[in-house]
Amino acid sequence: MNHKIKNPILRGFHPDPSIVRIGEDYYIAASTFEWWPGIRLHHSRDLKNWELAGYLVSRTSQADLRGVGASQGIWAPCLSFDDGVFYLVYTVVKAFYCNMYDTFNYLITAEDIRGPWSEPVMLNNFGFDPSLFHKDFIKAKLYIERHYDENLTLEVLAKEVHMNPYYFSSFFKKNAGENFKDYVSRVRVQHAVSLLVSTDMKAYEIAMQTGFSDARVFSENFQRIYHETPKEYRKRAKQMKH
Repeated sequence: MNHKIKNPILRGFHPDPSIVRIGEDYYIAASTFEWWPGIRLHHSRDLKNWELAGYLVSRTSQADLRGVGASQGIWAPCLSFDDGVFYLVYTVVKAFYCNMYDTFNYLITAEDIRGPWSEPVMLNNFGFDPSLFHKDFIKAKLYIERHYDENLTLEVLAKEVHMNPYYFSSFFKKNAGENFKDYVSRVRVQHAVSLLVSTDMKAYEIAMQTGFSDARVFSENFQRIYHETPKEYRKRAKQMKH
């Protein structure tokens, strides 16, 4: 039997491949940019013969690509597996001519690689082509993403990841590069950005929906991160669409 493998193992349009091995099975996820459904998946058991196994992003709630241009859309997925769960992170790019820190990065999960895949968790807007590092810190980040709109405290999160609050505070800052309070505020601001550009909600309404105590605290944190007011950001975003 000929086991020689010839490159490319997948011919045609399969950019940014991310490969993971689970037992005897190999899976490759690839970028699909503006094409739909998103993130093409191939499967193999010998790294030579591959078959199309479906698409990992198949609902508009996971990636709304309406209006994206050529070579925008879904970039560079990262597929991984940990403790019986598949993880997929990916970027949705909707413009080239804006600050690339404004791209949206998401995480979805599934117990079976063929689905169903979860609703997305927004990770951050900082750059693109993300990868996932599996550790207690990731579990903490996921919890923040799912509960950012609640009264989230250091003690609550430390209990969730089974750590002493004092130790967790140091652990979190070491891994996040900023303290717990600033990180949570950054996550809330990132979610607020989505509401600023997609709705006509007032600042105080966005503040309440994203977990800030009031509009003043929301505005202060927004300016700390984006160096402009929410109103200025919204105006600039609308101008870029026209």
